[in-house]
This record gives sequence, structure tokens and C-alpha cells, in this order.
Amino acid sequence: RDPSIVREASRSATLWAARCMGPAQYGEASLALAASLWIQVPMVAGIPTALMHYLPPVSPNERPRHSAIGLGLLSICSITTLLIAVLFKDTLRGWMGVAPYVYSWTLYWCVGFTIYTASVCWISAEEKFSMRAGMEIAFAGIFMVLVIAARMLKQINAANYIKSYCVAYALVGIWALLVRRHHLALPRLKGEITLVAGRFISYGMIVSLGGVANALLLAPARLMANHYLNATEVGLLAVYQGGSIQIVSLLSTISAQVFFPIASRTPNKMVLRRKLNQVLLMTMVPSFIIFLGLLAIYFKLLGKNYPFDWTSAMVYSFSANLSFVFGILTWYYASMGRRGLLVQCLIGLLAGGINLVACWLLIPRLHIVGAAWAYALGTLIGIIVLHLPITQRTSGLATQ
Repeated sequence: RDPSIVREASRSATLWAARCMGPAQYGEASLALAASLWIQVPMVAGIPTALMHYLPPVSPNERPRHSAIGLGLLSICSITTLLIAVLFKDTLRGWMGVAPYVYSWTLYWCVGFTIYTASVCWISAEEKFSMRAGMEIAFAGIFMVLVIAARMLKQINAANYIKSYCVAYALVGIWALLVRRHHLALPRLKGEITLVAGRFISYGMIVSLGGVANALLLAPARLMANHYLNATEVGLLAVYQGGSIQIVSLLSTISAQVFFPIASRTPNKMVLRRKLNQVLLMTMVPSFIIFLGLLAIYFKLLGKNYPFDWTSAMVYSFSANLSFVFGILTWYYASMGRRGLLVQCLIGLLAGGINLVACWLLIPRLHIVGAAWAYALGTLIGIIVLHLPITQRTSGLATQ
């Protein structure tokens, strides 16, 4: 099972859907996805990452009880957030600046994605990587079938595109939870519930800061573009982001699901850091060239409705490169425990805040390419700060 094939299958379906919908429809769909980044933060509450951090060191006999506590907490947070999102929909959608129907699509996406994230992170925490790969294959297959069906029925539009994602995510996530349900066990001691839940909640709260940072990095460009640019330009911006930054963000997240549990149990983090830096430095130039070539091919496949600009593509490829480096480094710091996670989140908030301000300043002036420069500036400053000696001392790395 090759995860790269799975990712390509999913991206191919997305690409085909975008080609069929056109920039304006695809732009609307991208607004729903941008808005979802904010709602996802309280829905998952950092619990999936807490599972991946705390479960690997736990003995096999204790894992079923700890898993049940973590998934139970996640269910409570998700249902509560969804209810609040529905009750205060007018206020929230007004704050995000999206239409009512776009906000509805956002909620569909969040439900499906939360179920999938809960299951895939639990499976990764259990180090069942072959099953995780199987989930990716199943998701890509179902999603592609739904997109093809919508096209054949001449119903390929932004609404059905988002709903296809939701259904594919939910089906695979529910299937995985049902298959692994026998590996859950309710704890009998109240003290154990309090202790484990306290760990998950406190760790998850810090992770949620990282979720806010992620939203600050990925959401502002599209949501601000919705105010300053026309629908077609919003769609083009979303395609540039989707063909570069978002692909790399997905790659770093998937890589982290393998890297993070291993890094969490690695005792000598200094040696791991040196090796990580060497690999990242060696691959930066080849990665930039690869990202630029892939983005050019991506636009070529999208067709004439999506005009391609080499200058914009180079800036977005540069931003994607920085995104991957920043993503892997932040996961590395998160593997060091609470101190490292807090440092990672605070620097992520710094990078996201810089991106937010830069989007506000640059998008009205530079339009599509302004969003790429804003993202590059935020992540570059984040990478620099992560390498500062004071950051290493604060996280505890310098003492190892």
C-alpha cells in the first residue's frame, strides 16, 4: 500500500472536480474549507494529538482504557462545538464573512473530518500503520467514486464537492472505529479517569493553540480575498494554495503521523534534531524545483479556465517549501512534551499572526501573489525563531 498513490488519487479527484466546477465555484468551496479551520479547533480540542503523544509509551494492557477516555472526551468536545456552531450560526458566519450556504458546507466538512481524524490518529497512536494506509486508500476510493458520480449526473458543484468529502471521511472513520471497537475498555476507577482525562485535556489545550496558529496561517488568505477580490480570483488563489501550500501541509501532517510517535519515544532528541536539519537542508532546492514543476502541471491539467503565472507559481512554491520545513520542525518540538509543545504553539501563533497582518496589507495591493508572500513571511520568521538558542533552552532541548 503506497500512501503516495492514495494521495495522488485523492488529489486527482479534487483536480478533476475543480476543472469541472471552474474558478468561481471552486472558490466558494475553498471558502468553506477555510472557515472550517476555525471550527475544527474546538471540535477536536487537540485530543487526537494527545492520543498520539500519550498512547505509544503506555503498556498494551492500559491502552484500551486510555483510548476510551480520549475518544470519549473528543466526542463531548465535537458534539458541544457543533451545537454552538448551529445555535450561533449567524454570528459566526458574519465574523468569517461567508454566505449562509457556505457556512452550512463548513459544518458538513467538519463533522466528516472530525470522525476521520479521531480514528486515523487513534490508529496511528496504536502504531497500526498498515491499517492507516488502508484508511487512506478507502477514503481516496470513496471520494473519487462520489466525484465521478456527481459528474455523470451533471451535479458537480461546490456543494456536492464538499458533501463528497464529508461522506468519504465519515464512512472511513466510522468503519475504522467499528473495526477497532474491541480494543476499547471502560476504566473502572474514577481516579484513573480523572488522571488520564486531565492529561489529555491539558495537553489538548496547548495543541489547540497550534490549531489556532494553523488557522491563522491557512484561512486568512481566502477569507480576506473574498472581501477584496472577485469570485474568480478567489478560486485562482485557492488553486495556487491547493497545488502548493495545502498539498505540502497535508504531506507534513501525514509524515508527522509516522514521525511524531517515533520522535516522542526517542530519548536523545539532540541527535534526532541534527539529522532532521541535515535532511531538510539537503532537500530544500530539489523540493522547490519539484513543487514548481508539480504546480505547473497542476494548472495545465485544470485547463484554460485557470490561467498560470510563473512568478506567482515560484512564490507559492517557495512558500510551500518553507511550509514543509516549518511543519516538520513544529512537530519535532511537540514531541518533546508539554514545554516543547507550548513553544511550538506560541511560535505558530507568531507565524500565523504575521501572516494575518501581511495578508491584510498585501492582498489588496498584490492580489493573488500577495497571499503567498504573506505566508512565506510568516513561516520564515517562525523557522528562524525555532532555531534561536533561547527557543531550544525554553523547550528543554539544550539540556538533553
